[in-house]
Amino acid sequence: MNKRPGQPASQRPRPGSQSALRHHNEQLVIAMLLEQRTLSQAELARATGLSTATISNIVKALCARGMATTRPTTSSGRRAVAVSLLDSPDVAVGIDFGRSHVRLVLASPGNKLKAERFAPLPVGHLAADSIASAAVLLEEALAESGISRSRVIGAGVGIPGPIDHKTGTVIRGAILPEWVGVNIVSQLEHALAMPVLVDNDANLGALAQITWGDHRSAKDLVFLKIGSGIGAGLILNGAPYYGHTGITGEIGHSTIYDQGLVCRCGNRGCLETVASTAVMIDLLSRGEPTPLTVPGIIDRANSGDAATLRVIDDAGMAVGKAVANVANMINPEIIVVGGPLAALGEVLLAPIRRGLVRHAVPAIGHGTAVVMSSLGDRAEALGALSLALGQNPDWQR
Repeated sequence: MNKRPGQPASQRPRPGSQSALRHHNEQLVIAMLLEQRTLSQAELARATGLSTATISNIVKALCARGMATTRPTTSSGRRAVAVSLLDSPDVAVGIDFGRSHVRLVLASPGNKLKAERFAPLPVGHLAADSIASAAVLLEEALAESGISRSRVIGAGVGIPGPIDHKTGTVIRGAILPEWVGVNIVSQLEHALAMPVLVDNDANLGALAQITWGDHRSAKDLVFLKIGSGIGAGLILNGAPYYGHTGITGEIGHSTIYDQGLVCRCGNRGCLETVASTAVMIDLLSRGEPTPLTVPGIIDRANSGDAATLRVIDDAGMAVGKAVANVANMINPEIIVVGGPLAALGEVLLAPIRRGLVRHAVPAIGHGTAVVMSSLGDRAEALGALSLALGQNPDWQR
């Protein structure tokens, strides 16, 4: 299984380890069964590209954990084993805290969604108030789906900023400065009355792409979340990559202009000072009677407003320049873009690609796919679910 981010780096399985590979392969099998409901082991082998021996071992593990069942069948006149996923009464919780929202989802093993809740939060919200809102959403979601609290095995939670996994606290650099220094794990566990795993939201967005999204077969992937802050989640050899101390993907604090604006991290000219939604809103709201919103930016871009398109183009080029450095280092097969601007589609992707091609090694720039996430603004919450499901000792991957 992928060890929880809070464990010491020395205890985490390296990307490419056998446990990470087993987890990735099992996710492929579960995804196929979710789509087709029932498949023979031979059909699973053909659909996933895995060997029949590997499929057999995965099916045995799923059956042992009560997640799947098998029965004899025939295929092309030959005896075969049909495999189906089972419904489970247990569920996990996924929670995504943002600068101005909290989203909560419930799902059972096999990634079956049971309920979803969303609530706006005031900018500058305090951790205690936001956690209280999440606790209310949880009770509403359980009531809606008719699930007893006793069936909830734990929660995964996404935070927009770096986390000290040794102490469970949010550290400097988060776009929620009111949360810095707060022991977020202990507060969440107290309020929700369950085990909690916390990770950076971009890391969870990346995890969602290989467990819920269109890229379950991707081994090397970069997820870019462009919002009030800008972060990157890394999937290397099929598993999330956390680095030595658990703080990775802080691409929003890559220097773009040496003499640029001072960033909240203390440096100058960071990517966030030129490409975040906060900067776009500031630039485009000048002279307006009321500040523009992200939906307003999207509407203006879709209507062809020249100033809006220029701001988006400049931001996309800057993002492409920053991600080119990441691509040159790890050579990912795909870069997935998410966040509140996902509805812009090619309007945002095109300048990101141009920036990537201009600043990356040619073979990498032209050979790396850049696409928009199909999960929209739910990616981080779904990734949090995957974190919780993957860490439960009864469902070890």
